[in-house]
Amino acid sequence: MGAFNPRSRQLPHQLIIKREEIVMSQGALFAFGSVIFFIVLTGSFMFGLQRAKEWADKSE
Repeated sequence: MGAFNPRSRQLPHQLIIKREEIVMSQGALFAFGSVIFFIVLTGSFMFGLQRAKEWADKSE
């Protein structure tokens, strides 16, 4: 990566000549997906509990 040269006609994102490919093992990819799934599942469960509490409070 080169430093930004204001006299250059290239924009800063054009100075990156090559990008390396990100390679993850299947185990790391599975672990990452599991963590994301757990976060989303927990959030939806908490949202459901909040909605159930609002419904119970409203029906009193």
